[in-house]
Amino acid sequence: MTLKDLTAYAKKRYHIREEFKWMQFPTFSVLTNPQTNRWAAVLIRLWDSEHGVMVEKCDIKCRELPIEYRVLPYLSSPLHMKGSNWVGVTFTWETDETVVRRLFDGAMGVEDTHGYTVILETPAQPQQHIYRDTPLSFDNRPANAATPDILRRLHRLYDYGSESFEAKCNRFFRQAKLMERYEDEAPWDFSFISLYPTYQDLTTAQQRGYFAWRTHVRRGDFQPIATSAAYLYVYELLCGIGAASPEDVLAKLNAFAHGFLDAGYGDERMRQQVQRWRMEYAIVHHFPPEIAFSCAPEDIRKSDEALTALRTPQDHDDDAVFEALCYFYKNKLADSPVVGHGGKHLFSAAWRKATETVRENGKDWFSLCFGEKKILAWRPLFDALCPPPAPQNGTYVLNSCRSYHCRGVAWLCERYDKLYFDKKRFNGFLHAADAFLRRALRTKRYLRENPEEAWANPVFAAVLADEKHAKAQAAVQAVSVDFSRLDKIREDAVATRDSLLTEEELRDDTPVAAAAPTPPQKAEPDVPLDTLQAQILRLLLNDKKDEALAVVHAQHRMPSVVADGINEALFDEIGDAVVLCEDDKLSLIEEYREDLLPLFT
Repeated sequence: MTLKDLTAYAKKRYHIREEFKWMQFPTFSVLTNPQTNRWAAVLIRLWDSEHGVMVEKCDIKCRELPIEYRVLPYLSSPLHMKGSNWVGVTFTWETDETVVRRLFDGAMGVEDTHGYTVILETPAQPQQHIYRDTPLSFDNRPANAATPDILRRLHRLYDYGSESFEAKCNRFFRQAKLMERYEDEAPWDFSFISLYPTYQDLTTAQQRGYFAWRTHVRRGDFQPIATSAAYLYVYELLCGIGAASPEDVLAKLNAFAHGFLDAGYGDERMRQQVQRWRMEYAIVHHFPPEIAFSCAPEDIRKSDEALTALRTPQDHDDDAVFEALCYFYKNKLADSPVVGHGGKHLFSAAWRKATETVRENGKDWFSLCFGEKKILAWRPLFDALCPPPAPQNGTYVLNSCRSYHCRGVAWLCERYDKLYFDKKRFNGFLHAADAFLRRALRTKRYLRENPEEAWANPVFAAVLADEKHAKAQAAVQAVSVDFSRLDKIREDAVATRDSLLTEEELRDDTPVAAAAPTPPQKAEPDVPLDTLQAQILRLLLNDKKDEALAVVHAQHRMPSVVADGINEALFDEIGDAVVLCEDDKLSLIEEYREDLLPLFT
């Protein structure tokens, strides 16, 4: 909506023209109520030089802003006028024209209606003029279409008393209860937009079209309809209308989400609201926590799952901890070259090590990054047209990171609030881990290290030391020999020898000369190296670089190609390059000498 739409509405309905009262302020104007000669609205146009656009705003006289309007982002305190009886409006693409018109009607002293009254001059009687009000119907249904009696009763249930949100909810519940079993066959072919819609916002033809659409929905046939009208069905379910039990309510809300929203009907705002209402309804009716959690919006589910994994990383595998780190680090870790070198495990191990060792001011590492649980006010179903949950006392634990407490009609939520997250500390730790591990693993895509993050380097060094120790232990276990079986092997060998000797050989007491011992042979390494690669690596381990290079040249090979072949063959065993080729000369990376020696002994 724009200011032009508002001035057009004022001119058409109230015959008011926009007045520019100040020569020195040509972008300010007013709309004046002709009955009271007081301003009903002040129109403001300001040039935004930063974005190069004209910003349109206005102040509308408003005695009391309805509670359902207070959450609208385009309504605010007055921009130019002063006092509590004005409200500011910013005109953007999301400004609802229906809301602004109703505010302006209130400023003009007109109650919200759903039709118009046109004053027609009736034929005058002789020597006198008589005028009468003649109401005209603007209903879209044919003139001869009969209005069902139940719809007349529905209209009579509408009272024009209090306009508070609570009164609106109670009135809607009474009307919905009346219309619970009503069915219709009239078609829906209307455009309809309304904030917090009620039956009274629909014309009679629209009401019949809605109840016909609802008849199909209750049979499992979800057809398109205006989003605002579909809200009526959701409100009815939250009131328990058309459902046999709370379980039935939740099942039908789930069916609506799949049959209507997943089919492409409605909009994203409705999807988010229905998701949140499903979770809140499940909580206030004490459904099992796993059901309520499955109904929660995606952002709540992912956040709580990530917090749970980071809070107790010892109880979760590497994939769960790594995904949790990526969720709060915005997936920057997933692009790190460390991931290709066992990075998921290393990042997860670094987080576990920090939770075990880092303490500051009596707080553990998780609390330093994400704070403590906060107790905040919680208003379940506050923006749905349904009666508030029944008063009760108790606690509902959704998961280890989120719980709800009810004290009468007041609800509280105990959870981790992102307002208290220390993003600088968390992001700095993971940046330091990424930078440290890239250099330690020689990924060659290094990050610039931040001196303020150097405090965490001992944590990462301890992680690598633990990994090296674990590999050494695994290697020892892999080559262990069961000496208890040697005696059995010797006995079996003697029995086999005796069974092969003849009777003369058994009687022959001539001593047999002992066979000359066979000189020990150098065992080939138990790794996927070919003969040339094993020979080169053995020479390098004995510090015979020149001989190794001579062997390469004698085989008419390129030193760089031989080095790459050795590194590739040993990558699974060592996890890094072990041979360097610089200026066509081969050399061993000394820090891996101890890891290579056991392979050639």
